[in-house]
Amino acid sequence: MVSSRTSNRSPVASPSADFLDQLAVEAMPVALVMLLIGGFVLAAEGERLFGLRDGFHPGLLLFLWSLLMWRVRSLSRLAAAWGLVLGLTAAVLFIVASEQASGALALLALATGAATLFISPLAGALTATAVTVFLVQGPGPFHLLSLGARVLTGIQVWGVVGLVWSAVRGLSSAIEWSWFSYERSLQLLEQARDRELQHRQTVADLADANLQLTRLNALARGLSEAADEARRAKEQFVANVSHELRTPLNMIIGFSEMILRASDSYGVQLPSALLADLTVILRNSQHLSGLIDDVLDLSQIEAGQMALTKEWVRFAEIAEAAAVAVRPLFDSKRLALQVNVPDDVMIYCDRTRMREVLLNLLSNAGRFTEQGGAVVAAARSGLDILISVADTGSGIAPQDKARLFQPFQQVDGSIRRRFGGSGLGLSLAQSFIEQHQGMIDVDSRPGRTCFTILLPISDRA
Repeated sequence: MVSSRTSNRSPVASPSADFLDQLAVEAMPVALVMLLIGGFVLAAEGERLFGLRDGFHPGLLLFLWSLLMWRVRSLSRLAAAWGLVLGLTAAVLFIVASEQASGALALLALATGAATLFISPLAGALTATAVTVFLVQGPGPFHLLSLGARVLTGIQVWGVVGLVWSAVRGLSSAIEWSWFSYERSLQLLEQARDRELQHRQTVADLADANLQLTRLNALARGLSEAADEARRAKEQFVANVSHELRTPLNMIIGFSEMILRASDSYGVQLPSALLADLTVILRNSQHLSGLIDDVLDLSQIEAGQMALTKEWVRFAEIAEAAAVAVRPLFDSKRLALQVNVPDDVMIYCDRTRMREVLLNLLSNAGRFTEQGGAVVAAARSGLDILISVADTGSGIAPQDKARLFQPFQQVDGSIRRRFGGSGLGLSLAQSFIEQHQGMIDVDSRPGRTCFTILLPISDRA
């Protein structure tokens, strides 16, 4: 603290030291004026007011000394402070020594207090020590003072040093706390400003994001309307094309069937080669008709317009009907076809759609199986029915399962070229099963493929 109160203090001083220095600077003129007035009063009225035999000379010296310190103050505040303390101490000691006025000893407390306040607590302690030494071992005149007066003076001197030091320390602590609170408040203010800027930036970003979202919503509505329009155009196109295709196909199918069934109605025997060609024409025409039906069904499912006609039916009837339809394919390839469905298994479903599901699965089994055959099985599983269609075909690779139920997809190009097909069968089967609130899955490995269907026996709430 001494270094902070002197001209050689460190470059970075604490706020309390700066404040105390400023306080000392402002209090110094007041102290010098009071000392100046005291010297004048002592010189002019010392005898009448204080009963001194010779108050003029010490008062005059104190007055002149005060003027000198006033001049010195402009050059060095520290020198003026020491001059103030030494001048006041010397004046008091001179009065006590010459007049034997023990009451003047109390003024020594002012000197030690001034040293503590204007210089440093260490300077105040040194001044008090010097005064104590004078009181104990001073020249002859001081020994004539009573012991009680000297002890009381020592107590007063050291008490003032302690009081001033305590006051300065408390004031310093208060200043440090106030400065800390001030700096903390500045930090909080800066943080608040930063957060306000962040808040404004966030609000601006949100406004920009909201604008972008509004634009995206408008774009999405436009795209949705365009998609709806495209869907309606596709449905209209599919309906028109299917109608335009179905009329000539029905005529081709009808004439082909009539010629094959009553070839003698033309009055001549038709060549066998022509009849074979007509059989090919009929088969391919029926294939095209089935493809058109599948495309129409898929279009209705995508549009959500596929209606189901549900009724209670024995599942064995559906399985037998599907087996009868595909049995010629199995017989032509010398494959076995078994139906293991109990007669008492009832299900609430659309008979036609479920027959199409089994027909698609069995057709695929017949087309992709070269040896062995296929088995259709069904059994109750709680409130559901578990259906399986297993075959001994070549199997399905794991990487091909993901696109197995996608429209117009085959396992690979070579199988598509070898076995044909439109790739709509499994997609339609999955859609029909999902409309019945069911699930379909496939488990395949080389030499065995099994499609598993889980359907509720009745409608679920």
